[in-house]
Amino acid sequence: METSLLNHKSLQDEYYARLRCLGRPFAMASGVIESFLREIIAQGGFYMRRRRQTLARILESGGLKSMMETGTGATMGGPDARRQVVRSLFNSPTGRMNAADYPKYGYLSVADPRIELFAGDEMSFQYGNALITLNKARLIHRTTLTVGMSTSFNIAGLMVPTRTDNVLATCMPGLPTDPGAAVN
Repeated sequence: METSLLNHKSLQDEYYARLRCLGRPFAMASGVIESFLREIIAQGGFYMRRRRQTLARILESGGLKSMMETGTGATMGGPDARRQVVRSLFNSPTGRMNAADYPKYGYLSVADPRIELFAGDEMSFQYGNALITLNKARLIHRTTLTVGMSTSFNIAGLMVPTRTDNVLATCMPGLPTDPGAAVN
């Protein structure tokens, strides 16, 4: 199991139980959300975007690296912010994690990379214009999903990513994931 996911299931189960306490509105919405997400996961493709000048380094190193491994990336606040986000989203033991243990971030979009290259072009400025298509079959059982940018605007504390092979409606902004957190 991926180190960043060691505590994920217990965090997600606890958070999902809290969401279910919201009663009928959550029960009605969660079924629709989960069905919709399963459908778009099944029909979509997994991607990353990188700057073209980094492609040679990716090929030289033999694989993609996380922001923690390279020390650079698009997350505002750099590696420290990414460390806090991973701790919040996954309840990861970041104090015991090596740089290679941190997740690599990508996204779900349409299955056809030619369409995605142009349809997702607005991400080029921040992430780069080189589109990398990931092998969904190899990643589906170790990938998580959030709706929206999990590393932006302190939103990581309001959701728990869902596994793409076991979708639960925890991956959208909702309740604070820390039951003791104040709600603004």
